[in-house]
Amino acid sequence: QSDVIITSGGAWKGNRDLIVTVLQSLGWELKFHRVRMGPGKAVGMGLLEGKPVFCLPGGPPSNETAFLVIAFPAVHRMAGHRASPFLHLTALLESDVIGQLDWTQFVHCRIITEEGDLLLRPLEMKRRLASMSEAQAIFRIPEGVYRIPAGTPVSCICLDPGALS
Repeated sequence: QSDVIITSGGAWKGNRDLIVTVLQSLGWELKFHRVRMGPGKAVGMGLLEGKPVFCLPGGPPSNETAFLVIAFPAVHRMAGHRASPFLHLTALLESDVIGQLDWTQFVHCRIITEEGDLLLRPLEMKRRLASMSEAQAIFRIPEGVYRIPAGTPVSCICLDPGALS
């Protein structure tokens, strides 16, 4: 009776991570599982009886990123909406950021307005839960990019449009 199924947790490959195993036993058609993005690598998607199933990782930062950049935009599009569900902005990085060469990295940020410029202040990745609670935007460091210097304009997803006022 549902149009879409979204699961949370159990999507990796440990002994207790049973979602993908259970879905396989039900005959789902796997489209992808484990992607090169962080946080959120364990995300998976497939079809069960012709309906999309998104398997989100259980860790809060991974779950949030997989939902924001994969599941929610896909469901939004499936509902017939063509425009992005998010406000996309271009802002200048307030400080250097370091990425991962072997996957796409997503970074939580605060939005700062300074002398008419829109700045992104990256939040510490070592404190991901705290970063999530303080984040007003996220931006992507593409795979293969190790460093983006301060002052570089980057595209971001605005999570808190109220931060712009």
